[in-house]
Amino acid sequence: SGFIRFEDLIATLSILIHGSVEARLGWIFDLYDLNKDGMLTRTELSQIVASIFQLMVPVGKVNFASVASAIEERTDKLFQSWDKNGNGLVYKEDFLQYCLQ
Repeated sequence: SGFIRFEDLIATLSILIHGSVEARLGWIFDLYDLNKDGMLTRTELSQIVASIFQLMVPVGKVNFASVASAIEERTDKLFQSWDKNGNGLVYKEDFLQYCLQ
């Protein structure tokens, strides 16, 4: 609908401010699990990596070809680490275990 309900805003702020590391990581996973099926595809994971790169790379100093290549390379490395059974999916539990190591 394009709107955030007040209850959802309060719940999110509560997790981000007062939640445990595991709760915050779960929130991050849920944010990028676009179809809410409890797993990340390579495309969804690539969007996470691209978002992080956008935060790190100064505006105006971007070589888009090298950034796109770096995003793909990092996505490949993460996917190899997180996709425990090689089925092309990253499950929430695997994501949490990896991040909490």
